[in-house]
This record gives sequence, C-alpha cells and structure tokens, in this order.
Amino acid sequence: MTVKHRAGILPAFEPHDDMQRLLSSVSDWSFAPPWSWLLPYVNGALLLGFVFGRLFAHLPGRTAIVKGAAFGVAAWLAMGLGFSPLAGRGIFAYRLGLGAWPAALTLAMLMLYAIVMSLLYARLTDRPRAI
Repeated sequence: MTVKHRAGILPAFEPHDDMQRLLSSVSDWSFAPPWSWLLPYVNGALLLGFVFGRLFAHLPGRTAIVKGAAFGVAAWLAMGLGFSPLAGRGIFAYRLGLGAWPAALTLAMLMLYAIVMSLLYARLTDRPRAI
C-alpha cells in the first residue's frame, strides 16, 4: 500500500483511508498520522499473521506457494465482498468508477503478501517446501 500510494497508482483508491473512515464511524477510535499509517502494518502483521498461522495446516495445497495463494484469494474475497461495501465503495470498489483496477490491484497486493508470508512461515516452521 505504501508503494501504491507513493507511486501515485490509482490515487482515488485508498483502502487505508477507507479503513480509517470505517473505524471512526463504528467506534470512537481515530488515529492521527503517523499513527494512522501503523494500522495496516499492525493489521497485516499481527491479525492476519495470527489467522494465517492457525489456518496454514488446513489451507488447500501441498506447497507453501499454493497455500499462500489460497489464503490470498480468501483475503481478496473478504476485502472485496466485505470490507469494500462496508466502506461505502461497493463490491470490489466498483463505485469509484475505476473499472476492475481496484480489484486487480487488491488481488495483486494480497497475493504477494500472502505468498511471501506463506514462504516465510514454511521456512521458519519447516513446513512444506515452496516447490
């Protein structure tokens, strides 16, 4: 997300800002920068990492890459069908009028994250190899 933001890729699509708005609308929580930029990292490292570690053995596939891809697709579906509509952007952010680009970018970001996380998890726990 940081690379996307700094490179100016799809500037109208800012999931981080959507998350901030959603959190402040359902709770009293609101973080000012630079703390607000920590939220995606904490979410990705702590919450998703914990969930991934618990699900790793149950994910489909025999290799870490396939397991990571399965987790990435599940996270993409949850984001596109759950979070994006809750944030008022519609399914896969179609209300932004950017076509399929937000969905494609979200899929690419989540797949990269999930596969790298899976490879690291497999390496650190001596689980199934990547190939």
